[in-house]
Amino acid sequence: MFIDGAYLRERAKAAGDAWFNEPIELDYAKLSYGCTKTFYYDCLPSKTAGETDDQFEARRAQQEAFFNRLRAYKGWHVSEGLAKWRKGKGSTQKEVDILIAVDMLTHTHRRNMSRLIFVAGDQDFRPLVEAVVRDGMYVTLWYEPTSVSQDLLHEADDSYRLGIYQLHALATDAYQAAHPIPSISQEFQAYPADGVLREIGKDGRGASVVNLYESQGSWVAAGTDFEPPNKNYLHLRHADKAFLKRVWEDRKGPCTWSAA
Repeated sequence: MFIDGAYLRERAKAAGDAWFNEPIELDYAKLSYGCTKTFYYDCLPSKTAGETDDQFEARRAQQEAFFNRLRAYKGWHVSEGLAKWRKGKGSTQKEVDILIAVDMLTHTHRRNMSRLIFVAGDQDFRPLVEAVVRDGMYVTLWYEPTSVSQDLLHEADDSYRLGIYQLHALATDAYQAAHPIPSISQEFQAYPADGVLREIGKDGRGASVVNLYESQGSWVAAGTDFEPPNKNYLHLRHADKAFLKRVWEDRKGPCTWSAA
């Protein structure tokens, strides 16, 4: 696994802020489960405008401690680029893209692997992915859907969407407990046995695609279409009705809701 650290960190922050009003706290040990080696690329912070020396050193020490925790995981390796602060542009990273390219091309050329996972979304990585795929490597791109280059997606052999469920599954146990998301189940029937129908969701063509039931003190969004590749109905359950609707639409597409 090869991880663009800044990309993953920013995506976890954006998703957490959007869904839970605070960044998702990732458990990095969960991230590379099943991979023999994990290569993580990032930078120590640069000093920002108006920041005191003490503030900068404290922030830098915190990031160094984080890198060292990653290095302590079995099979993990952290490579550091350079960060520079530019007036009007903020902090920018240097050398990270080159470090990723050198390592990925080297391991591909030496046949140290036959498959790799790449956590990234930047258009600049398209030539790199194209090159390693052309050299026989099978590349799976892990990406967040609002921040990925379509050209990069097209070059990869396979892709894995880092949506809210996937990012939440990578969060720490404490974060998951504090910010529960709807449970998912596949059911033989289109509605919960004890549910009371409250709302109906329709797609852009006006077709009913989801029913919202009140059931056992919580809410159930039950799909009227099947969830591929299974032939069962999709049920999402959560205590917060508004949050449940948001999750359903994120997973299945926008709906217009009306009372049953």
